[in-house]
Amino acid sequence: KTSFQRNLHQYLERAFVNRADATVVVSYGHLDDLKLKHGAMKHKLYHISNGFDEVDFDKCVSPFSDDATYRIGYCGTLNHLTYVPEFFEMIVDVAATHALSIEIYGIVTDDISAHISRIDPERNVIHLHGYKDHAQAIAHRIHCDANLVTLADSLHLEKTVPGKVYETLRTPKPVIGVIPRNSSVWELISRFNDVVLIDSADAAASKDEIIELIRSGKRNAGIRAGVDQFNWDSLALQYGKLLKEVAG
Repeated sequence: KTSFQRNLHQYLERAFVNRADATVVVSYGHLDDLKLKHGAMKHKLYHISNGFDEVDFDKCVSPFSDDATYRIGYCGTLNHLTYVPEFFEMIVDVAATHALSIEIYGIVTDDISAHISRIDPERNVIHLHGYKDHAQAIAHRIHCDANLVTLADSLHLEKTVPGKVYETLRTPKPVIGVIPRNSSVWELISRFNDVVLIDSADAAASKDEIIELIRSGKRNAGIRAGVDQFNWDSLALQYGKLLKEVAG
């Protein structure tokens, strides 16, 4: 951003917080940031996370056959904010000696697709399935052997928690988080069991962790303790309480 754009954004943010009866953010990183910048208004700042709908997980049909290949699923857009090239290069390297693939449901930008074609020209490891609807994406997560969350190593993303993280945590399979170490999403995912955390600044060094995950075999993580707090039914109660407070 130019200095003019930064100043304009700061002005708009300050005006928004001052005029609102309540301001809700979806990560503690953003909450801390706003409290630091607008300390006089901190009593009007609230955190309510994004979440998932439990009903989405009731019925799912597996899109893959049950064979020896260990499939890592990814749902969502792959672009410069979510693609960690060193991790994908490492996966292709591991796949040379282990039955491993990455199954991607979502939009992949042209530059990322070109990089994938360079590192896996035959597309034997990284499979792009294109955009699928929400129900198909949920089924994809459930029937892959692990699920991937990625964020590029960027200061811009330290406070960002993608909404799909909560569905991924609800999915009863191991989670691989390739994300900045000092980030809100790292702090969130680290609270739960059956997760592999990889610093996106040094993703290539995680080869042994991925091999160990494959060797541990296909398994269910079950419903993770504490993940129910992100069920939208629970979150709706928080919004209801806030609306009553504001309407006072």
